[in-house]
Amino acid sequence: MNIVSEDNALKIIADQDFTIANAKEIQAQLLTTLESVKSDTQNVLLDLSKTTLLDSIGIKLVIGLLKSCQQKGLTLALQVASPAMMKVLQICKISQLLDIHEVAGND
Repeated sequence: MNIVSEDNALKIIADQDFTIANAKEIQAQLLTTLESVKSDTQNVLLDLSKTTLLDSIGIKLVIGLLKSCQQKGLTLALQVASPAMMKVLQICKISQLLDIHEVAGND
């Protein structure tokens, strides 16, 4: 994962799939990233545009990140490039919990 901090926003760029195969590694990276957030940060963007797979454990990771952000008073949004991933997030009603931005990309 790559982290970009600009103004009052933090962008987490995922470069791997969010699946059971690497869930522990991703969770540890996300928690470490949130622990190091600057006090003036208000928004977090999880960029999944390079991610091709998102299974149920990956969705659980996103929800866990959302809860952690809320506890810190941060707003979380997602960025996805795959229409299929967008559809999964809509079916799981994740789109009702946070903003999801679809960008041109993978599919």
